[in-house]
Parts: sequence; structure tokens; C-alpha cells
Amino acid sequence: MFPEPDPLVAAYNAEAGPDLAIDPVRLRWWQVAGTWTWAVMSAMLARRHLDGWIQSLEHATIGRRVCESEWDVLELLP
Repeated sequence: MFPEPDPLVAAYNAEAGPDLAIDPVRLRWWQVAGTWTWAVMSAMLARRHLDGWIQSLEHATIGRRVCESEWDVLELLP
């Protein structure tokens, strides 16, 4: 899970000024998009292992972590 962004965003925005300020709504969108992308990639790696394309302990292990990414996405949604 991501650290609480409020203190980091506030500190950055204080130094960056209004032209480069981070919009918290956009930041949240990118966090959800990145987390969901990782979940899909993890599932694809697991499927490649399970289908026998690549026998990889790493792919199997990463595939077991899909549920963690799904949970992270659910926690990020409003």
C-alpha cells in the first residue's frame, strides 16, 4: 500500500509553487491505474507459468500476489 500522500504532497506543493502543484485527485488516479496495471501484469505472469509457457518459480510467486494488488485498488477507490 502507498504511504499517506498528504504530507508529501503538501511539502512538494509548498516548494514547487502553483504552476507545478500536484493535484491530489490526479495523484489518486495514477495510483489506482498503476496498481491495477501491476495486478494485471502479475496475473499474466501467473497464467504463463500455469499454462506451461514458462516454468518459473518467480512467475508463480508473483501470481500469488494478485490478490494483494486487488485489495490495494479497493482501498484506493473512494
